[in-house]
Amino acid sequence: MTDQIDTLQQLEEIQRAGLQGVGNRPGMKLRCRSGGRRNLGRSSPVMQVFSAMGKLPKEQRQQVGQAANQVKVALESAQADRAESLRADALRKSLEGGPPRHHSARA
Repeated sequence: MTDQIDTLQQLEEIQRAGLQGVGNRPGMKLRCRSGGRRNLGRSSPVMQVFSAMGKLPKEQRQQVGQAANQVKVALESAQADRAESLRADALRKSLEGGPPRHHSARA
């Protein structure tokens, strides 16, 4: 039972840290791209929970699996929302007549 409680607490922390990492802060464009691997990649903390589920007793796997899936969906959704926000900001800036992002200073 303590393994399940520890794992559920770990999942809460993974979700909190992952959602905080996807937050709207300066320099987030680069972090949003790499955040997918960090939050959801094969070696990410949430995927490590999935890998370790086999060590849990059978009666605990369902609840831990559901919690892990909820964390994964929340992180995927937050990353998708952040990526869409970045695309919308880039489009808005380009429509406002700002300089192109890859503008060369050659004369």
